[in-house]
Order: sequence, then C-alpha cells, then structure tokens
Amino acid sequence: DDALDALRTLASSAFPLSDRLRRDRSLTPEDLYYVAFNLAEGRAEERELARELLDHLAAKHGRTKVGQAAKNKLRLLPAEE
Repeated sequence: DDALDALRTLASSAFPLSDRLRRDRSLTPEDLYYVAFNLAEGRAEERELARELLDHLAAKHGRTKVGQAAKNKLRLLPAEE
C-alpha cells in the first residue's frame, strides 16, 4: 500500500505523525486502527507510532469494537526497548 509506505517514511523522520493522524478529522477510528495494526509489525519507530495510536484508540474509544481491538493489539505488541 503506497499510503502505508509514505507513513512508514514519515514515522522514521522528525515529523509529528502521531499528533497529525490523531487530529485529522477525516480519519475514522477504523482508519487509525488499520494504520496502527500495519505499523505494529514494523521497525522500532513504526511500532512506537503504532503504540501511540493504539493507546489513543483504547483511551478514546475503549468501549467500542475498535477500542477493544486496540487494547488487544497493545497486549500483543512487544515491550518497548
């Protein structure tokens, strides 16, 4: 996916990607989960971004299906290094 490749590039730069994605009103919680889920399997900086997005989803949408999925994925992520 070209969009995920662009996000992977931005994740390794100084760009505040997590803040921008969380504030973008055109992205649904499902969109954020899709991005976080795919980045969670990547390199350390991608996993860190995924963790931030999943934390946000779990906190803001904790009782929804997406919020529960975010909590489950957070449990599966390896510990921070």
